Amino acid sequence: MHSNHRFFGYIRGTLPKVPDVDSASLKLRVNKDNEQQSDYVDKLSNWPQIIFRHNHQYGHELKPGTNEIIADYIFLSPVIPTGNYTFTAEATLPDGRVLFCFEASMYLKGEA
Repeated sequence: MHSNHRFFGYIRGTLPKVPDVDSASLKLRVNKDNEQQSDYVDKLSNWPQIIFRHNHQYGHELKPGTNEIIADYIFLSPVIPTGNYTFTAEATLPDGRVLFCFEASMYLKGEA
């Protein structure tokens, strides 16, 4: 995949009633060519690239019931070194329970 193209992510699932669901955090780990580059951790609802859809309504918070999580991002080629990237995302509740996790790998061609 060449940089400067929009990347979309989508995940759908059902969330039971759990305390502090809006305080869930997301840890995003980025590895390039099998070497760890960075970890980013923040409250899930603070990530501007992530939108939640609940009962066909868009917003920035998870709610009990069926949720769709939609994310998009553009990898800008001037700041992306060419290589094989693996992105690991894990969302957890404050008590440590995992809401979801996934991993995606892609080759990015950059200019950095």
